[in-house]
Amino acid sequence: MNSHHNWLHKQLDSWLGDNLINAHQAESLRLRYPVDKERNWASMVIPTAGSIVFALGIILFFAYNWADMSRFIKLVVILASVAISHVAAISMCKDNINNAYSESLHALGTMLFAAAIILIAQIYHIDDYYPNAIILMAIAAMLLAWARDSIIQALMATVLVAFWAGAEVFDYQTTNHISILILLAGILPFAINAGSVVLMFFASAAIMTCYGFNMGYMDGKLLFQGLFFLSCLYLVGGAYLRNTAIAKCASVIRFNGLIVYYILMFILSFKYSINEWHYFFASPENLVESFYYGLPFIGLIIMLVASLYKTSWQSLNNTRKAELVLVCISLAIVSYLGFVYPSVEDKYSYNWVATILVNLTLVAHFIILIVEGSLETNWIKTTIGCVLFSILVFSRFTDLFHSLLLRSAVFILLGIGLFAIGHYYNSQKKQIVEAGHD
Repeated sequence: MNSHHNWLHKQLDSWLGDNLINAHQAESLRLRYPVDKERNWASMVIPTAGSIVFALGIILFFAYNWADMSRFIKLVVILASVAISHVAAISMCKDNINNAYSESLHALGTMLFAAAIILIAQIYHIDDYYPNAIILMAIAAMLLAWARDSIIQALMATVLVAFWAGAEVFDYQTTNHISILILLAGILPFAINAGSVVLMFFASAAIMTCYGFNMGYMDGKLLFQGLFFLSCLYLVGGAYLRNTAIAKCASVIRFNGLIVYYILMFILSFKYSINEWHYFFASPENLVESFYYGLPFIGLIIMLVASLYKTSWQSLNNTRKAELVLVCISLAIVSYLGFVYPSVEDKYSYNWVATILVNLTLVAHFIILIVEGSLETNWIKTTIGCVLFSILVFSRFTDLFHSLLLRSAVFILLGIGLFAIGHYYNSQKKQIVEAGHD
């Protein structure tokens, strides 16, 4: 949408010159269709990547001459390099000039700070496990992000926190609850305040990743349900917040939730998954597990109630309403499998019912995506919907349709369906083009 606003602002001067509009009308249009401030990612990412590579070269240079340097010289070189990088970065960003180069120098300083932690530990023979160094780097980057309003530093902090959580869980077999709190309290508010879609994408993905690390380590059987509830919370929360001031960030949260939701529902669409339900479902055994398991579920219920409230429900378009109904159906299926199914005696009959419901729910999701893409003439959405629908059909080809006659019928129907979708998409696009000419 911002590209359309940019085009309009460029045309206003021309329209003024041709006396098509007056100055008051031009100003009214500028106020009604503002151009959001965009960050030039290319100008920031390329110098930052160069700074990181340059920092690696400096670190290797230090390593080559490390044995010949005294302890005092080592400390001076390490601390001076960090200080010089950040001082140079601050001096370059005065009056908002050369912000991209300032960002790259701050990134260089953060990399050198990371090297300083490692080298100082080596100098003084500090024998401690490496995750401590990672979280120190992350905290330094996060503080610098807030101090300098730096998206690059916030991104570095986000990646480092997720890496820290993974290192402690996988290498040292211990849960890391603080990582989620750091992301929620330190990174997420910064992303919302900055209005950065890219940072929100990585921050929300990192929160889900850290949650998965901890939940999987505590009890792998709780992982499926926990991630399912969290992905639904992302999905419903993103849809609920789409008409607020953080609409762009909300759409990214919804996107991350949708990816995980589709993957989990696809896994559940196989009848073997429900047959082996005991690998996916369990009950929390202690307070911490109950908290991890229950918090996303409670948050999801709250967001569902808020979304179904009259004013919120009316603000949703038809596709979001249908999507919300399907999420409720999916939630009912997963809740049934987790809480009721273990006590059912005739599991075979219920397996087929649950499998069919999951597959029909996925089909409905993909049809909504295809219809939405066709109505918006968005070929990316339409193509993704068709691809996902085809993957689901091919998957059922292997485990549900054993008759060659049924398999041939499925392929014929799929081909006809894809042809019909293409025809509908082209007709919608043609109508829009004709309406534009009129």
